[in-house]
Amino acid sequence: MKYFLYCRRSTDDEKQALSIESQQQELIQMYGHLEIVDTIHEDGSAFKPHNRPKFSSMLKRIKKGEAQGIISWHPDRLSRNPIDAGEILFGLDNGAILDLKFGSFPFTNSPENKMMLGMMLSQSKYYSEKLGKDAKRGMVTKCKLGQLPEKAPTGYLNVNIGQRGKCYIKEDEIRHPLVKRMWKLFLTGAYNVPQIWKMARDEWGLTLRATKKYPERPITLGCVYKIFDNPFYTGKFLWDGEWYDHELGMISWAEFEKAKVLRGRSDKPKNEKHDSAFTGIVRCAECESMITADVQMATLSNGTNKVYTYYRCTKKKGPCGQCGSVKEKDLIKQFRDKIATYTVPKRFVEWAITICERFLKEDANLLEKQRIEWRKKYDGFDTEIRNLVRLYASNENIDRSALSESDFKKQKGDLENQRKHYDDLLEDNKKNVAVAIELTVHTFEFACNALRCFDKGDTNTRRMILITIGSKWTMKDGKVQCEARIPFQEIKKGILATERMRGRLETGKMASRSRKEITEAEKLVWQPHGESNPDFLDENQVS
Repeated sequence: MKYFLYCRRSTDDEKQALSIESQQQELIQMYGHLEIVDTIHEDGSAFKPHNRPKFSSMLKRIKKGEAQGIISWHPDRLSRNPIDAGEILFGLDNGAILDLKFGSFPFTNSPENKMMLGMMLSQSKYYSEKLGKDAKRGMVTKCKLGQLPEKAPTGYLNVNIGQRGKCYIKEDEIRHPLVKRMWKLFLTGAYNVPQIWKMARDEWGLTLRATKKYPERPITLGCVYKIFDNPFYTGKFLWDGEWYDHELGMISWAEFEKAKVLRGRSDKPKNEKHDSAFTGIVRCAECESMITADVQMATLSNGTNKVYTYYRCTKKKGPCGQCGSVKEKDLIKQFRDKIATYTVPKRFVEWAITICERFLKEDANLLEKQRIEWRKKYDGFDTEIRNLVRLYASNENIDRSALSESDFKKQKGDLENQRKHYDDLLEDNKKNVAVAIELTVHTFEFACNALRCFDKGDTNTRRMILITIGSKWTMKDGKVQCEARIPFQEIKKGILATERMRGRLETGKMASRSRKEITEAEKLVWQPHGESNPDFLDENQVS
């Protein structure tokens, strides 16, 4: 009699004792004296029928008469579903299969043994279903605790603490800040996905984590698209049709919705030989279409080529009366004039920092007491929620006698609302004081250095400066207008006020005084711009 030797290992069965090689060695040691026509190795689950091409091929070869028996380690290696089990039992009944040999179960082709084999195959099916149900219940519990039960997205790490089911996700210290920076740039609307990908790959050195299959490698364009499509970065994730919250989000849901709109535009990179610095920033004041760049090349008398760039309305949103264009050098001059209106002296920045430090010191004790009290209340509600989830998911509550689903949802919702209240208080406390002061200092430093950095900076620096100052840039009849962000509106008001003061001083009684007689406060108006750190511009200054 001829036999097929069939060895299978499920990729999902981590507790299986023997590998395919071990199964083969044990079976050959036990049944090596029999005539084995072929040894078949297969990786895959037997839970679903017709999921194993090599197994199906083996049964067809048995029907053709190439062999009359099968050697395997255990009945569950042959089947864990009723259809494949039925084919095995039917093959024994009609004589296509004359014998089965198992390394862990004695079998003879008798009615009693076939009944036992059917029971073992049914038990294998029950074991698979129960294992899947238990695993799913464990994953749902993990989701309710705010942990994604799968591979962490880029910017996060899976942490294995050595206990099955207790692994968790944390922020990747290297990649998390870079991914957050990618989101901030994308949400400005000034960059498309391929541009951000090139910047992250070539300038920031962002890489993908090494895996068992692949080494560490530069981030791919497809991965960047997945990042901007993944709601996990908002503090929410979808698993098995339900939404769950976690505490590692880096953007809001409103920002994610905005990103959806931005992804709707064409991200196909243009084949441009010249880097047009200001496309995607300025709109036509008449029709709201974007201002685009036309690049033309002219050959000079000495034989060299020179590139000229003109900016004009695309007229994509309808009829528009704007027909002319503006040279890039003229546009740059207009941008410089606008930036100059928001530029403050260095001495004023130093004075502002001193005042902010004084405010922060005066409020520090009161704020710390508030934070401690709110943190205690927040932690208390957080502990109650965790205890409630543990009770609901515990073995004692499988029949929902201790805590019903409706009661669980109601209690959990009430606790989450109270916890969110104190979380908002803590967040507002932090933003309204320490963060607000820090951003104030950054804003004044920015206003002090923006013009100089615009002159010396590259394309990306210039774009970032314009985006930071203006929430909306428009052009009409060749003239650029800026709708400044609120901090810069206030700075401009202060500059105009100091200019009016200066005028009064020049025409009033103090006009005849020397510069030395002017007070320190008045010197802030007259002090020329000083030098400062040119690297002041960073991602935190993009609002």
